[in-house]
Amino acid sequence: MKILKSTLLVALLALSVVGTASAVTITSVDDLNVEGMVIGVQTGTTSDLYAQDELDLATINGYDTILLAEQALEAGDVNVILGDKPVLDLYASDKEEWSVLTTFSEELFGLGVAEEQPDLLNALNAALDEIFNDNTATGYDAIYAEWFDDTPAVYDDGDGTYAYPAVGDLAADGLMKAIIDAGTIKFGTDPTYPPFEEKLTDGTYEGFDIDMMDEIAARLSAEYATTITVTIVDSDWDPIIPNLQAGEFDVILSAMTKTAERDQQIDFTRAYYGSIQAVLGPADGEVDLGGSGLLPAPMFTFLLGFVAIGIVIRKKQN
Repeated sequence: MKILKSTLLVALLALSVVGTASAVTITSVDDLNVEGMVIGVQTGTTSDLYAQDELDLATINGYDTILLAEQALEAGDVNVILGDKPVLDLYASDKEEWSVLTTFSEELFGLGVAEEQPDLLNALNAALDEIFNDNTATGYDAIYAEWFDDTPAVYDDGDGTYAYPAVGDLAADGLMKAIIDAGTIKFGTDPTYPPFEEKLTDGTYEGFDIDMMDEIAARLSAEYATTITVTIVDSDWDPIIPNLQAGEFDVILSAMTKTAERDQQIDFTRAYYGSIQAVLGPADGEVDLGGSGLLPAPMFTFLLGFVAIGIVIRKKQN
């Protein structure tokens, strides 16, 4: 009887330990690198690439848009999501249950241009330089203040010398000449990334990048003494670089981080925005993984076997 009571007691203790849910307190991005953690990201973004490279113990769920990743967080399909801090700040601004828990990996955004289009690249750099140095209502600080609460920091990662190519020097078969002739510049963007770009229900667009598009077009119009309007072309994020290379639009302006890998495929302008990645999760920072906190599964199996042996012994004693 004593053996049976002992084995039953051990079994009950094992069950109580196994049933204990484990939790992780998120104070840095490294805290996400544990088994049982499920992370939501927008597929193909720098957040996705970072998670795949640095958080290999966690499960990474990719979504076509950051909005879908946010919905997955609400539904409990993921524990946290990774993304650019301004995007996550906006999402959490009216939600008490979610908060930006920590930041990591500073990065720079640039405009993307197909390779071998130096006229367009130089013209865009010159337009950006004018915008950055304009202290009026049409300058960078004023545009920035419409969308962000912090003080802007301009990162000049170019060579510091920017000049518009003269009309007479433009390559006859180049994109800059084609833009002037057509009277429009086509920007490709993934319009699901507020506050940078968002397509509203009435079909119009708004966001920091949208305002930058308009101001760039205004600068090009003034320089080349013509009217150049903005045409926005929607693109899913994953194929946005192939779509640019295929000629579906002239320029990518879509909160795109300048990376060495992307730089092998397209050319980037000087940076127009400095961002940082962030982790969005429960406001208290506690992520419940719902797993066994103290007792691993192999030990639980061993204890069950021990209980079975005890029962057999008890039967023999009878």
